Amino acid sequence: MKILYFIHDNKKGGAAQSFLDMIRGVMQFHDVVVFTPHARGYIPDRLEEMGVEHHHSRYYWWEIAQTGNPILDAIRFQLYKILNVYNCIE
Repeated sequence: MKILYFIHDNKKGGAAQSFLDMIRGVMQFHDVVVFTPHARGYIPDRLEEMGVEHHHSRYYWWEIAQTGNPILDAIRFQLYKILNVYNCIE
């Protein structure tokens, strides 16, 4: 079976390490492909070392956590709407 994973982060840390450990386990039994928003960096570099097929395309978060400040939340909401349109176009 071929499995496609999406990861939104590129930082070295616990979540990235858990993701890579999961990939190591799954790739023993399945074909794995990973889609990232970054061409280079911690995650793509580790995937390259592991021999995992990976692709990238820039995409942005579309979900917003509220800050409690109505003005800031409104501005962030509008910004994320614009970024969501960008995600659909690209």
